[in-house]
Amino acid sequence: MLIAKLLGWFKGHQTTTIFVLEILAVFIGITASLLIDDWRQSRDDRIRLRETLVEIHANVLEERVDYQYKAARLTAAAKETGRVAGLGEGIPAANETELAFGLILDEPFYPTQPPGLARLISSDLLGNYPELQKDLDYAFRYLQDQLRNNEKMLEATTNLQVRVLLASGAILAQGDPTTFDHPETQNALEQRWLDVVNVGYSAAGDRSVAEHNSAALHTATNDKDFRALLTTLMSLHIDGATEAWKMEGWANYVVETIEEFDPSIRPRFGEIGLDGTATGKGFSSAGNSLSVPMRRSNDDPDVWVLTADLVAGDLKFRADNSWDFSWGAPTTYRNISSRGGRWAFAGDPDDVFPQGTSELRGLDIPVRAGRYDVTFNSRTLEYSFRPTDGSDQ
Repeated sequence: MLIAKLLGWFKGHQTTTIFVLEILAVFIGITASLLIDDWRQSRDDRIRLRETLVEIHANVLEERVDYQYKAARLTAAAKETGRVAGLGEGIPAANETELAFGLILDEPFYPTQPPGLARLISSDLLGNYPELQKDLDYAFRYLQDQLRNNEKMLEATTNLQVRVLLASGAILAQGDPTTFDHPETQNALEQRWLDVVNVGYSAAGDRSVAEHNSAALHTATNDKDFRALLTTLMSLHIDGATEAWKMEGWANYVVETIEEFDPSIRPRFGEIGLDGTATGKGFSSAGNSLSVPMRRSNDDPDVWVLTADLVAGDLKFRADNSWDFSWGAPTTYRNISSRGGRWAFAGDPDDVFPQGTSELRGLDIPVRAGRYDVTFNSRTLEYSFRPTDGSDQ
C-alpha cells in the first residue's frame, strides 16, 4: 500500500523526482570520488611507510655490525692500554708495547644516525600506527641522547690521545718534541708517530732504528705522568665499549620493532649454504658457486640444517649463492689473520667452534675435521657443529 502511494506521488511529480535523483547521483559520485582518493592516499602512505621502514631496517643492520666491531675493538683497547701502563700484568716487552699502540690510538666510538629515521619521525606516515610511532619515537630520542653523550666522549678521548701521541712521540724522536709539532689534526700526529715507529722496518734487514724506537716507547711507560695518561685513556676506552654495546642493543630494538610491525621486511633467504675450504671445495668466487646447500628445518623457517663431512679448514655461512649476505666469526682484535688473501679467525678456535654466534660479513670460522650435524639460525645468527658420533669436539 505504501509503495503504491509513493509510486503514485512520483508519477505526479516527475520534474521534482528527476531533480532529486540528479542531486542524489551527484552526491553519490562526490562521495565515491572522495572515498577512492582516501583509499589511494592511504595505499600510497602504506607503500611509502614500508619503503622507509625497509631502508631503516637495512641501515640499522649495517650499523649493528659496526657497533659489534667497535665494542670489541674498544674492549681490547682498554685491556691493552692498561697492560701498557703496567696495570695488572706489569709492563710488557718493548715490541708488544709498540704493537699495542696501534690499537690504543684507535678511533673513539661515535654512533651515526641511520638515514630515514629522523625523516620518518617528523612525517605523518605513523599517524595511523600509534604503537609503532611510540616505539620508533622512543628509539629516536634514545639515539639523540647517545649522540650527545658520545660527542663529549669523542672530544675527551681525542684530546687525550693527542697528549699520548705527543708524549710518546717526543720520546720516539729522541727527546725532540718539535718533530711532533702538528697541531692541525690527530691524524697528522698519528701518521707522524707511525712513520717514526716504522722507519727501521723500511730498510730490508735493518731493524736497529725500529728496535730503538720500540725500546724508547717501552721506557716511556715507566714515566709516572705518562702512565697516568694511559690509565685515564683506558677508562675512556671502557666507557666507549659500553656505549657501543648499548648501541648494539638499540639496533636490535629497532630491527625487532620493524620486523614485528611488518614481518615481510625480515630477510628471507631461499637457500643457506656452507662455503669454504672446510667443505673440500674451497671458497666461492664470482660466477663459480661452491656452496654446499643446507636444508630448511620443518620446525622453523629460519633454522637451516645439514649433516656434512668436513675437513680441517675455514668456513662461512652464505645466503642464496651470494656474498651479499654471509656470516662468520666475530671480527674482534687479536684474532685476525690473512690466509690465502682472506681474513680468517686467528684466536682461540674454541671461542668460535663448535658453536657460537656469527656476525654479518664476519671472519672465516676455523673448523676441525669430522662428520657434523650443522645448524644455523639466520635470525639469531647462532650456529653449531655437533659431531654425529656424539663426541665432545
